[in-house]
Amino acid sequence: MADADGKAAKELIREVGKQLAAKEECPHKDLLVKLLRQAASALPKLKRQSYLLKPVIKPLSDSILKHGLLQQKDKDVRLLVSICVCEILRILAPNPGFSNADLRGIFQLLLGMFGELADTKSPYYSRRVELLETIAKFNFCVIMLNIECEDLVQKMFSIFFGVIRNEHSSNVFAAMSSIMSNIFREKEKGSQALLEVILRSLLKDKKDASQASFQLAVSVIEDCSQALEPFVCRFLNRCILDRDNVNSELKESYHAIIFEIFQCAPQMLIAVVPNLTQELLTDQVDVRITAVKFVGKLFSIPGRHVAQEYHHLFVEFINRFSDKSAAVRLNAVLCAKSFYLINPSGEQSTAVLSALEGRLLDFDDKVRTQAVTVVCDLAKSNLRPLPPEMLTQAAKRLRDKKVSVRKKALQMLLDVYHDYCIKCSEGIIQLSADFEQIPCGVLLLCYDKDVEFGVQNIQHVLEEDLFPVSLSVEERIRHWLFLFSYSLSAYNNDIFTPAHEKALTAVLCQKKRLQFEMQSYLDLRTKEKRNLFPAQCLKCLTTSLIQQNISERGEERFKKLFAKMSTCFPIKIKAEECFSKLHLVKDDTLFNTFKEILNEPNSESSQIIQDNFVRKIRDMHLDFEFLQSLSTKCSYNIFSSEHVRCILDHLSEDKFGQGTLKKACMGLLMIIINSFPLLLRGSEEQFCILLLEENSPFCNELLQMLVKAGPHISIDVSVIYPFLEGICLNGTRAQAKLAISAISELIVTSQQFTFSYLCKTLVDALESGQDIPTVLQSLGCMAQHSVSAFESHAEEITRYIGDNIFLVKGVGTSDIPVSSRLASESSTSCKLKIFGLKTLVKSFLPHQRTGVTRQIDEVLGIISQMLLGAESSKSILFCKNDKDHLRLAAAISVLQLSQLWDSHIPADIYRRTVLMAKDHSSLVRRSFLKKTFKLFKNNTLHCKYLCTFALAASDLFEDSPKDDSLNYMAEIIKNRHTEAKLLRTSKVKRDATDNPVCMVIFLIHILAHDTEFPSQDSENEENFGSFFSPIAFTMDALLNPSFVEGDMNQIHTVASDLHNIFNAIKRAEDALDVEKTSRLHVLANLGSKYLSEKNISGMPVSHTPTNILLPALLYRKSTPKQMEASYSLFSDLLLLQIILSSDNLCLLNEILEVSCKGRCQASCGFKGRFMVLAASSGDEKSGFDDKKNSWSNLFDIEDPRSKLVPQDKKKILDVNQALEVARYDLHYCDWRARQDVLTIMLLHEKVVDVLNPLAREYKSIGTLKKDLAELQEELAQAHKQVHISEARVNAALDKLAYMETLMNDKLLEDKKAATSDTTTLSLTNTATFETAESKAERKSISVSGPVKSYHPRLKNFWYPVAFSGDLKDDTLMPIECFEEPWVLFRGKDGKPGCVKNTCAHRACPLDLGSVNEGRVQCPYHGWEYSTDGTCEKMPSTKFINVKIKSLPCIEHEHMIWIWPGNEPSSPIIPSLKPPPGFQIHAEIVMELPVEHGLLLDNLLDLAHAPFTHTSTFAKGWSVPSFVKFLTPESGLQGYWDPYPIDMEFRPPCMVLSTIGISKPGKLEGQSTKQCSTHLHQLHVCLPSSRNKTRLLYRMSLDFAPILQHIPFMHYLWKHFAEENLAMSTFFSLGSATYHNQQADPTTNTNLLSNPTHDLLTGGGTDGRLINFSDEPIWGSPAFVTAGHGGATGGGGGVSCRDCGNQAKKDCPYLRCRTCCKSRGFQCQTHVKSTWVPAAKRRERQQHNLSAAATYQDGNRRRFVNPNTKRVRSADQDNLENPKLENPSAAIAYNSSSGLEIGNFPSEVTTQADFRCVRVSSIDETDDQFGYQAAVNIGGHLFKGFLYDQGLEGQYMGGDTSSPGSAAIPKLNLTSTATAPNFIGHSLYTSLGGNDYLSSTQFFHQISRD
Repeated sequence: MADADGKAAKELIREVGKQLAAKEECPHKDLLVKLLRQAASALPKLKRQSYLLKPVIKPLSDSILKHGLLQQKDKDVRLLVSICVCEILRILAPNPGFSNADLRGIFQLLLGMFGELADTKSPYYSRRVELLETIAKFNFCVIMLNIECEDLVQKMFSIFFGVIRNEHSSNVFAAMSSIMSNIFREKEKGSQALLEVILRSLLKDKKDASQASFQLAVSVIEDCSQALEPFVCRFLNRCILDRDNVNSELKESYHAIIFEIFQCAPQMLIAVVPNLTQELLTDQVDVRITAVKFVGKLFSIPGRHVAQEYHHLFVEFINRFSDKSAAVRLNAVLCAKSFYLINPSGEQSTAVLSALEGRLLDFDDKVRTQAVTVVCDLAKSNLRPLPPEMLTQAAKRLRDKKVSVRKKALQMLLDVYHDYCIKCSEGIIQLSADFEQIPCGVLLLCYDKDVEFGVQNIQHVLEEDLFPVSLSVEERIRHWLFLFSYSLSAYNNDIFTPAHEKALTAVLCQKKRLQFEMQSYLDLRTKEKRNLFPAQCLKCLTTSLIQQNISERGEERFKKLFAKMSTCFPIKIKAEECFSKLHLVKDDTLFNTFKEILNEPNSESSQIIQDNFVRKIRDMHLDFEFLQSLSTKCSYNIFSSEHVRCILDHLSEDKFGQGTLKKACMGLLMIIINSFPLLLRGSEEQFCILLLEENSPFCNELLQMLVKAGPHISIDVSVIYPFLEGICLNGTRAQAKLAISAISELIVTSQQFTFSYLCKTLVDALESGQDIPTVLQSLGCMAQHSVSAFESHAEEITRYIGDNIFLVKGVGTSDIPVSSRLASESSTSCKLKIFGLKTLVKSFLPHQRTGVTRQIDEVLGIISQMLLGAESSKSILFCKNDKDHLRLAAAISVLQLSQLWDSHIPADIYRRTVLMAKDHSSLVRRSFLKKTFKLFKNNTLHCKYLCTFALAASDLFEDSPKDDSLNYMAEIIKNRHTEAKLLRTSKVKRDATDNPVCMVIFLIHILAHDTEFPSQDSENEENFGSFFSPIAFTMDALLNPSFVEGDMNQIHTVASDLHNIFNAIKRAEDALDVEKTSRLHVLANLGSKYLSEKNISGMPVSHTPTNILLPALLYRKSTPKQMEASYSLFSDLLLLQIILSSDNLCLLNEILEVSCKGRCQASCGFKGRFMVLAASSGDEKSGFDDKKNSWSNLFDIEDPRSKLVPQDKKKILDVNQALEVARYDLHYCDWRARQDVLTIMLLHEKVVDVLNPLAREYKSIGTLKKDLAELQEELAQAHKQVHISEARVNAALDKLAYMETLMNDKLLEDKKAATSDTTTLSLTNTATFETAESKAERKSISVSGPVKSYHPRLKNFWYPVAFSGDLKDDTLMPIECFEEPWVLFRGKDGKPGCVKNTCAHRACPLDLGSVNEGRVQCPYHGWEYSTDGTCEKMPSTKFINVKIKSLPCIEHEHMIWIWPGNEPSSPIIPSLKPPPGFQIHAEIVMELPVEHGLLLDNLLDLAHAPFTHTSTFAKGWSVPSFVKFLTPESGLQGYWDPYPIDMEFRPPCMVLSTIGISKPGKLEGQSTKQCSTHLHQLHVCLPSSRNKTRLLYRMSLDFAPILQHIPFMHYLWKHFAEENLAMSTFFSLGSATYHNQQADPTTNTNLLSNPTHDLLTGGGTDGRLINFSDEPIWGSPAFVTAGHGGATGGGGGVSCRDCGNQAKKDCPYLRCRTCCKSRGFQCQTHVKSTWVPAAKRRERQQHNLSAAATYQDGNRRRFVNPNTKRVRSADQDNLENPKLENPSAAIAYNSSSGLEIGNFPSEVTTQADFRCVRVSSIDETDDQFGYQAAVNIGGHLFKGFLYDQGLEGQYMGGDTSSPGSAAIPKLNLTSTATAPNFIGHSLYTSLGGNDYLSSTQFFHQISRD
């Protein structure tokens, strides 16, 4: 059958061959496919018989070549040809009969087939796979090597790796792998190109390689590893050793190649891996880093023990842990984690852990951080546990010097501890001291000074982060007890030390303090709210004032509470701001929730309350983070009542087998209850069981807890009273004290009989001699708690102590406990005496500080005897050390009694007590100093006991505690300075001498009474120097800047106080022993000299006199003779020795110049137990001069009367002399006023002295009344003198103003004379004119004064400073506000911020920088500041806490607002949104060089609209005859009549206006409501500086909203708005500029010194005169008349300020030509007269209209006169040629002014006839009246019109030229009348001359309060 098929196949192949050969050309596709398909089906049936079948197949093969079928593009043909060719090669192998070229074509065809294998969906896919398998099976591809077609081989490799897919079957992978493997086996020489193809596919991380190609490459490498090994090794070794010379793209990826090959064929790399050692040893850091990473990765291959196989490589890898490069060490540490996780056991793992442990102490912080991270990751793994020392070292990194290391260590270690706690709770591991070191390290972070840590932040860690949230209370207590057990264990090993316990206590105390202050705040808030009741009527006014006072005090208390609570937060300033904002919240439920949290000790219930609270505040949009943190800090979350109950359960059930854990339980419970006694509530029963347990080892601790928690728990006293009574009778002294305190805390007021009963029991026990020390302790403590109970038995107790204790004979020592302050033993009687003394002393020191009725003299007598060291009775025998014990006990008793009985302690007892610091026993000295310092720390001692440390420091004993004394003194001075600085109130009320400086007063007295005081005849200067050393020590301590935090102001104050103290002592005498007075003076004199020598260092010593209080018990008033005798006692050499003995050798060169001679006087008086001495120095003659010297800078001016120049009264003074006289008057008034003030000050001080309550001790009531009557009379005279002085000042100022006018007139006359000869305008005479004018300006004077500052209340408003759209996220916007530079930007949260535009580093402007991640970055050094001004980044330097000034800044209604004031910002921000229906079309910001008040003038003065805004919204508006502004009763708003303009002023600087713009050129109605369309404007005039305004302008329309969507429309609106703004601001700019540059010489006033801005000055009852400002426009008081019929010059014209006629429009003096020339002004504009005949007035009108058009175009901004008046009369001829009946009337000339011009006098008095005429404007029909007159002066005819100016009292015109015209109102040339103030008690009435609203007419309806 097979033979038959073979024959048939042969015939078919022969037939197909013939047919194809017969065709000259290639047949068409159908035939060709048919024939090829037949051949393809027949060829596989033939066997390999090349020599037999070659003739059969040859026609077919030739035809394939002949017709070029190898190059066919058709897929069907190509596939069939490929099959046929492949079969022909099989059958005819090994000699198929093809040439090399034909074979190349065949293989190109086959490679094409291989490339189509990627299409697995093709119908030809299976045939292509068969073709691939056939070629692989018969190894046809080797032929390509024979015909040297290596390019085709490389192409085939690339095709295989390119087309292989994961979805290909395994036979495809096998066929491809077989083909490529056979190629490598047959190839004698390896090909680099082929190898790179395989290696490139091996890199699976490359983008052009898939997972399938990677698997194919691995398969090839595994199949022919031996063949590839030499090629691979050669390539990789070259990459390692000589990579630069390798010409391959793969040389940069050789590590990845090694890694992949090592995983599939590691035997290939035996010769490669050792060479990696060279990379680890190279000098190139980057190469070592790469090598460490790769070797670590290589060592971490699972299942491959690379580290063991290549030991030398591993050794070098370990060495890289200590590499000199930190980057190398860092990468080595990173590799350690993966290495240990893969190889947890073995020598190599131990070596890696050892190297890792060493990196925990690396000197590079990044390496240490990474090492901690790796150790913590390994600790959390469930593999082999780490060595204990590693975790210990990691925990120590919590104390690392770098903050970044500490932060990372804390984060990682807490994760480890969480994992450890969970495993312990699940029973997987046991409690371990290694892991418990983590919370110990966390606690020590409380001592960290960095802002990231400290008590505030660690408190948060203990609250929320230390334990897992899911961990139960029992498990938490287990961990705490484990820690505390180590603190009590003998094998502590520093795991939990007292430092840790102290840190935990600090955290709990801070939490307790916050809870206490928060509770106080809530109570105060409730109280304040309850006190806020309204005053309903005038009778309640007093109540209202009291309420206001209470409220102010409450606000101060709130601020103090906020300051205290904010210290519990990491950022104090931010917390204080948040508290202030919280205080403004009105929701009481919020604060009630805080009360619930504070009073809920149960953690579960508290957590529920807190969760509800958090959800609520999140919805309220409050400061979520702060409130959440505050609620956490207020809750009991570190320890709660469940923790206390769990501890008590452990103690009650005796779960501990060893006593150490019991002690740990009690220690932890003590710490908890001491901080939070409330937590014992609910566990009273368990606590009582423990307390009543017999022989309890924790009795003392339980009693302490009972005392602490007594007020917070409910315990039946009757249950435990027997136990406590037994303690008072039979317990230890410490227990007895606690038992008495516990009884006091538990009993209520109605049960005070308990103490009475107990006292009786104790007295009985005392008399029976039962346990006397304990009973005495009980009695003493009970006396402090219940004075009445002790007082009832006081006589019995005192008698017993005196008879049976103080008079008992001593018989040796005993084991009765005594204080451990003294190490030596004392006798039993001595100890009992000490106990008895303590009992008596305590009975005089009740806790309530009142109620004692017994006399203290007996106790003081006993103390005095003990201090002297004498026996209280002759029968008493003391052992060796009894006297030391008794002296110490007596001295300490004096210190304790001084708290309440200081005034009863005699001076000798005080002196002996202080001299205990120099006791011969060193133990007594040190014990006394420690006790004194402890009492000072408790703030219970008077500063006079600081003498103790001064005396101890000067002690000459070898073991003198000088250093301790200095440290004690320094700390006390620091505490007192801090107390004064923070305005804290001390526990006791301090008197005037309770100040460290005043200790010198007592120290000098003590030294003066010292028996070792050097004799006056002594020449031993060394002894005297050492004797004075306590004072020198004290002064050195007081003047040490380091003790007062470097506050030099405090040092200067101390130096001044010392100077005054020494002067006061030198004026006093000793009150105890007059003979010691000379000693006092000597010591005071030496102290003064020592103080003056201390001044060598440059420290100024003020000699300002002040009142010094000297204790009357020690000092009294001295006589002059005694003072004179005390200054020359010793020579200056004594002072030299003093300074030398005080280690002040630097004063040696200056001391010889010191003189000890001087005299002082004193003004003395007594205040209670103190004598008042007014310290002064020099030779003053009276107390008046003393007071004068104390205010030398105010009163030390020379009497000007002595320098008055004699003057001849008959002589007429010139201008300069007149000014000199006026200046003298001012100087005299100044001197006189100062003397008056000084007199009143002295009299007031006398009144204070007389009214002092202490004066009643030595003055009778009658004497006091008499003194007061005399002083009242003197004060009345003094005040009368003050009023006289005020009148003098006013007169002098008037005189100066008048002289100023004369001066200016004189200067103008000189200037006129200098230019009178000028006839033509040439360059020369122009220069001459300008020179004369400049000289005249320099000569003119101004008394207007400096520019006044802003009123402080003006800053306390919200100011909009920018539009939101202008402030982008990356934008810095610099602004000025109140002359301070600021910069605006947005923070990370997008909210705006405003900070000072000055870097804190080098004062560089921040707006030159940029915004980086929500922080403004300084362009100089890159410091970055957040929106609150905090510097958060300081590149290239050590970070320190720096903050620049910032302002509250918020975004409201698309505008940025700031609060520049110093008061808390208001929660209410005014709304500036356009009215409903309006849409914003333009927002513009402009900087204008004009004062903001002037700009507001213009904006609020809308009468100028028809003259100024004729090209915009007021186009075509006619000028009405009368303009009114109507305002409702509500206040600062109204509308203009008849203009359709609504206006509103919003304090402080916002103007809103709505303008009806229905039809241009026609007013539709008199109100905006009658208009259909409107323009709404907002003007914000921000006061940038004194002469600069930041203007924010916003324009809105209520019509044509589609205009917003038209492209580029906003440019048109912007142009419109800018044009409108330019018109509005022009006059303000012109006024301010002209005032500053060309002030009127007749006034020469400083505009900015008095910018009064009266917008609508009344000028009369109808307010028809509208003035731009109180100051004259462009230098003169001109007025713009708004349409009144009688107004001169027409509507809108400028009137002459003298005659009222029209002024020349270009005249800088605003006068007509006649008046300007008559005043002598050299005005170049008056070429012709301003009077215009009637015939030419219409021409003038047309000219003015043309000028108005020019103005509207913006070319020139001038006033226009559209309503020029014309004269109307019945007889026009009479008007043109008036008939004067007496043209030559008598004329009186007045030429006294010296201003005559030509032949005409400057002033004329004459008679004239005035004819009434009717006048009207061209455009109006209403007639008005005026008068026409003509006079003959000097032969010339002058005529003119007089216009109606209103009633006489309403006119505010210019100066009159006729002094004889009394009927004409007198006009002032230097000032302008100011309308009355209608604003009432408004803010703007006190704005320092900026009352721009106070006199505005439309506020007239606001009544005064």
